[in-house]
Amino acid sequence: MLRREKIDIVQTHFRDSNIAGIISGKLAGVKKIISTRRNTGYWHNRLEIVILKFLNRWVTIFVANSEFAKKHASKIEGTPPERIEVIHNFVNLEAFKKEDDQEVDKLKESLGTSNGRPVVTMVANLRPVKGVDVFLKSARMVLDSVPGINFIVAGEGEERKRLEVICRQLKLDSSVKLIGAVSDVIPLLRASDIGVLSSNSESLSNAIIEYMAAGLPVVCTDVGGNSELVQDGLNGFLVPSGDPKGLAEAIVKLVNNLDLRLKMGRESRQRAEMLFDVTRTMKAYEALYLKMVS
Repeated sequence: MLRREKIDIVQTHFRDSNIAGIISGKLAGVKKIISTRRNTGYWHNRLEIVILKFLNRWVTIFVANSEFAKKHASKIEGTPPERIEVIHNFVNLEAFKKEDDQEVDKLKESLGTSNGRPVVTMVANLRPVKGVDVFLKSARMVLDSVPGINFIVAGEGEERKRLEVICRQLKLDSSVKLIGAVSDVIPLLRASDIGVLSSNSESLSNAIIEYMAAGLPVVCTDVGGNSELVQDGLNGFLVPSGDPKGLAEAIVKLVNNLDLRLKMGRESRQRAEMLFDVTRTMKAYEALYLKMVS
């Protein structure tokens, strides 16, 4: 197909295509190949790093979705920083502007969170790297300090059974809802008051970008590119990974201070508009493609 259509540029995405796409592009005689870096290595084993280093000689330019991912790729793969451009992820900001109070009220009622108490939400796949167990431990600490808070975990994955056991052990069954995968997170985030992410590794978290687009204050771990999204004390709080106590303390600060929640939420939305608008990202890619074929 690459030969038949006389493709000028091949851009690969994620791990598998960074291997298959580069090889296909080279065999097809495509002169310009872009390879993306969208994680900070927890997926890669030593063999994959060796393969990437070999294939990188055929890559024209790399695109990372965060400054942290750029630094990581440069360090681990030996790629010169000047060959790596940073183009952030994006979100459809307009979609988050639509307001439907009735929809929110119905969702809260269905989730059992219509008690007037703050809703703390985490959107994440239920995988070890997301540290959902840390979030659950922090929820127990928050509830011990401020009873009645609602916790939601939206996502599915291999950790579900283990996390359900932890919920029972910590007596969280009435306070924490593991609601599974959600096809549209916008209504859920609109029904939430605080967005949390307790990952052990991130490049540039789409979940955090969505929290920000929804105007939520964010509490997240200080890993990967999270500090490029959340400015500590401005639109949320950064805490060390694997630290449920630190996570709980930051959540309690927001739970107990409505003015702070609203202020940080406004900062989140403004920062999302400045950095993650889809038009801005499209223009960045368009400029990159035109530069490569000029």
